[in-house]
Amino acid sequence: MRDGLRRLLLWIVREYETRYRRGITVTRLMKLLYMVDLELRRRGLPTSGVRWVRWYYGPFSREVMSGINELIEEGELRREAVVRGDKIIGVLSSESGARLEPEVEAVARRVVGELGGLKFERLLDRVYATFDEDKDLGDEVP
Repeated sequence: MRDGLRRLLLWIVREYETRYRRGITVTRLMKLLYMVDLELRRRGLPTSGVRWVRWYYGPFSREVMSGINELIEEGELRREAVVRGDKIIGVLSSESGARLEPEVEAVARRVVGELGGLKFERLLDRVYATFDEDKDLGDEVP
């Protein structure tokens, strides 16, 4: 796994958990990382380096899923089932987090702060607004 991806995943999981006092779902993590990558790219800063494609609930990356699974296997991330309302969902948490370059951290902190607490449908609206919705499943998105 690329070092930038590793550090961004660990940082976002820990920041979300600290800020919102709960673990983060894989789907929400994926969308927040995509939005962080998008903003980093706009500013000419280093990104996670993954390829994003349009998928059922917005941008998706196999590299991100592999990275999450790798971090779980290494014990850097924990996956657990929790009850939220009338549903049981899987969430990720981390004790460790990671350090980011100051400019990258500022962008990630702003994205997680602005978008992390949105209801999932509102988050998806913001994510979908970043690319042409006429793209087919599997097409690369910015």
